[in-house]
Amino acid sequence: MVSPGLIKRIARFRDALEKLRKISKYDILEFKSDFRNIDSAERNLEIAIQALIDVGSYIVAYLKLGTPMRYRDVPDLLFREGLIQEKEYILFRDIIGFRHVLVHLYADINVEKVYQILTEKLDDLQRIMDSLIEIIKKKSIDP
Repeated sequence: MVSPGLIKRIARFRDALEKLRKISKYDILEFKSDFRNIDSAERNLEIAIQALIDVGSYIVAYLKLGTPMRYRDVPDLLFREGLIQEKEYILFRDIIGFRHVLVHLYADINVEKVYQILTEKLDDLQRIMDSLIEIIKKKSIDP
């Protein structure tokens, strides 16, 4: 049975993605004109990416695929086992790298990069989560 914590993480992901989709409707000038747009985008991207990491980590642990030493090890382990496709693997690793920038290099965050992810990568984030949920179903993690 899937843990309540995992279900909450998936729900938080969906909530964050919905908020990001609303913000993504702004053009770049509108987006940059209000710090609340930028702050909201950064925070909700962090939440969504962390949810992907947490769900992926849950799968790795449940299936005993190894012990990730870094967040980037999660997609490595899933890909190595053939659980995600190469495209998702690359996207997952790249977006984890961006999360690192959001969390640790907040003084150097490029607003245009945030906007680019906001307008071009939300479907990719959804695709990764869909793949993780599919693994949960196929591997009977959620009976």
